[in-house]
Amino acid sequence: MKFFKKIFDINKYILYFFFSKLIFFSIFYFNRKKINLFYTDRAGYGDFIFFCLELKTQLNNQNRIFCYTEIQYEIAKFFYEEKFIAKNIFLLPRFIVNTNYISNQFLIKNKYFKPTYLTRPAPDNKNINLPISEWWNGNKESIKYLLSRIEKFEISTQLKKICEKKTLSIFIKNFSNLQNNHLNFQVRQTRDLNKIYKLINFLSDKNLNIVILGKKNDNFIKTFPNSILEKKKNVFLFNDLSKYHSIYDQAYLAQNSIGFLGNMSGPASFYGILNKEGIIIDAASFYSDHYFKNFLFLYKKIYDKKNDTFRNFIWQQYYEPDNFKIVENDYEE
Repeated sequence: MKFFKKIFDINKYILYFFFSKLIFFSIFYFNRKKINLFYTDRAGYGDFIFFCLELKTQLNNQNRIFCYTEIQYEIAKFFYEEKFIAKNIFLLPRFIVNTNYISNQFLIKNKYFKPTYLTRPAPDNKNINLPISEWWNGNKESIKYLLSRIEKFEISTQLKKICEKKTLSIFIKNFSNLQNNHLNFQVRQTRDLNKIYKLINFLSDKNLNIVILGKKNDNFIKTFPNSILEKKKNVFLFNDLSKYHSIYDQAYLAQNSIGFLGNMSGPASFYGILNKEGIIIDAASFYSDHYFKNFLFLYKKIYDKKNDTFRNFIWQQYYEPDNFKIVENDYEE
């Protein structure tokens, strides 16, 4: 088993090394054409949404947003016309892309990779600048721009019909299918799905539609009980409503939802921009959470076995698995 893992890791390294060289070649090509590129070193889906939105007044024929993955390109096309976008000679396909891996291992370490860092002043201290993707609230201008972009696309008919009624959006991260799903892996996920099924059953008895976000290969979607979909006629998978699982359908759903319930994640981005109400469950505490004026964070706990104490789980803090245990939100919360 170790031998095959080593072979896999070698092939993975070669693949992303090759793609990184294509990215640097493309950057060099556009620089030679005197085109200024805006690109980010943040690999997340939500990070790129905020990156695109923040550039709306800076792009023209000579200043373009640069995309090196298919997902980035899809997001950029939602926000901007093609003439404002520059793309890699070969976009990393979504089915093989691990943007964190290529960014951390190959791009950031290279002196020729010069990402754009976008910030904005903290609401309680104008002398402190926060990265744009660490504080999700829209203003009149950004909301107006987002809504104008939604209007330019043909929204899936089924989704529009569902949104005619009061609708709640739900997104759950879960990686129980992975062997390396350890204490410090994907800390914003929900591991206990039974409480989520119970919650959805409870909410489905209210006078509203429930749309569950997620791609078909997401573990929560793959393992979601068909029995709930069969019995609860007001519970829907976004995949079944959106023809192409498009970003504009996602934005439209956020626009027409009463709010968001689930884990902190990229799909929650539009709800933050549109200042929708949100409840973030099993959250990992982060320094900028208190800036989210419309989101309520329910923090998971970390149990210290040696000292028999509980405290909030802190984002990006390492916990020794032998000494600590995760305690998620329960249904009663």
